[in-house]
Amino acid sequence: MAGGSAQNLTEMGPGVVDRVALLQVTKERVEQMAGWSDVIARVAGLKTRLLSADQLRAMARSRDLAGLADGLEQAGFPVRVTVMGTSPAALDLAVRRQAGTAFRVLGRWCGSRADELAVIFEDEDRRSLRILLRGLFQGVAPVTRLSGLIPTPSLPERALEELAAQQNARDLAGLLTIWGSPFGEPLLQELGPAQPDLFRVELQLDRTWATRAQRAGVSRDRAMRDFARTSIDFINVRSALLLALQGTDVDVDDMFLSGGGCLRAHQFRLAALAGGGSFTTTEPSLHTTTNLQVIEKFLPVKAAFSQINDKLWKIEIMSL
Repeated sequence: MAGGSAQNLTEMGPGVVDRVALLQVTKERVEQMAGWSDVIARVAGLKTRLLSADQLRAMARSRDLAGLADGLEQAGFPVRVTVMGTSPAALDLAVRRQAGTAFRVLGRWCGSRADELAVIFEDEDRRSLRILLRGLFQGVAPVTRLSGLIPTPSLPERALEELAAQQNARDLAGLLTIWGSPFGEPLLQELGPAQPDLFRVELQLDRTWATRAQRAGVSRDRAMRDFARTSIDFINVRSALLLALQGTDVDVDDMFLSGGGCLRAHQFRLAALAGGGSFTTTEPSLHTTTNLQVIEKFLPVKAAFSQINDKLWKIEIMSL
């Protein structure tokens, strides 16, 4: 990219190329579900309006905003007609509205079965609320907080705009509670009178979503179950990295979300404490000691074991 064009694209934040890709993922998830032949047939008809992986890669190589808008139009993803002048905010809004329209259409096609896709819609809501809360905590202007947010049937564009206009996190959580959002009450509980911790607030969003994603209705469908497991793994990896890099006085075990497909609790604990810390456990197994030896090879840390009593051991991770 030339001159300031690269900066303009960067300023668009999450929401142009990445969020268009979400529509393709949603299509693939629906196609894997049994007993949805009518919806699958309709979704297949939208294929020409969705961008392929190759098209997305081409969009990412656009030289400037005008080129990106032209590329989207040529690929059959109409945005330029809604852009009053080419700016990061205008193009972002156009893409978000197109994605939101696709979600609304999908929800309408599903009819009473839309609840079975709640795991996908609520995952997008979780992401939107995280961005809104980060922007609020950081003092970002309300209009900027909306960048990259995708409207869903449960949080349409007007709702996102009203949430972005709130002056504090408790007011935002209060609105969600009034609207009947599953994220409202848990957020209010976390946002007590004391100064809230953003890490804990975001984890509360993740925990609420993960709990709902594993409910009985979702567990019956393999595609939804796999989606939930993979997403929970990503949440746990992110939490472990933040804990290892930044450190915290929280109980590491309380930060782990069960239900993932790959990362186990003891692996999470060891990764989260890579920056230093300690925990108690039963007599360390060969698997635990081997994991620690691997961590020591790649990170500047040293693990020390000490027996507390007949049943408990203390493992301390020290930075070198």
